[in-house]
Amino acid sequence: QFTGNSNPSGSPFGFNGTGDGSPIAGDTFFNAGQQVTSNFEDWVSATQSTNGVAGDTIQKGEALTLRFFELSPGIATDDGHTAPTQTANDMAIEFDGIGNSEDLMLVLNLVNLGSDGAFGGSGTAADTFTTKAMYVQNQDIYKASTPGGVPSPYTNEFSLDNNDGLVIVERNDYNAAGENWVLQGVQIMQSGNGLTGPDTVPGGAFVETPTAIDLQKGVGANGGSTTIALQNWDATDNDVLKITDIAFTATQTVTPDAHLAFDVV
Repeated sequence: QFTGNSNPSGSPFGFNGTGDGSPIAGDTFFNAGQQVTSNFEDWVSATQSTNGVAGDTIQKGEALTLRFFELSPGIATDDGHTAPTQTANDMAIEFDGIGNSEDLMLVLNLVNLGSDGAFGGSGTAADTFTTKAMYVQNQDIYKASTPGGVPSPYTNEFSLDNNDGLVIVERNDYNAAGENWVLQGVQIMQSGNGLTGPDTVPGGAFVETPTAIDLQKGVGANGGSTTIALQNWDATDNDVLKITDIAFTATQTVTPDAHLAFDVV
């Protein structure tokens, strides 16, 4: 499910717990568990070749939200469907028009499915939820000029031309030691659009508390971003993002049926 928000005059971005509906009044400081929203829900372009807000791009003042569902929540009837029902482990997003300066912000919507590995449950099987912000610097975007090109195992899925960029987020980019989160959605913005981490010293000169994971470019055992110092949110800029492909990986565990036949002798 794709939804979009923009912030025309009088509808600034802020945060709430779902990424849907009005933001908490005056809340522009990110805390874990929050998602980006505004009072203005915009239309979304979701075709076979592009994804964007109010067109085929994500521009200044726009946020694209993606949630994973087992079954389609519908288009005309999707109001209120903000609780995902499917998950993914890793995510790769291909962009067009990436040069040497574009960067972006992600808000990862995460769930720990508990001891049963399924939605719902109680006790040790109860689900827990959070969100984590992630700053993707230009240097951490794969390009055609990147030595070695697109890394395995993504080589067969993506072919980059001179102005394409590929962002890869894997489980070790958002899971610290002992954590067991999986993705159930993501929000994409071309900058922080005025949103930041909390004020370190409320009442004094504003000093942002770093809250964004600093995505590291490597993948697999050579990757991992959670041991790197957190970063400030990306300052507002005029970058334009054009998504041309999104891919996800998931691991599904299925208990096979056992059919036993006994001979009586």
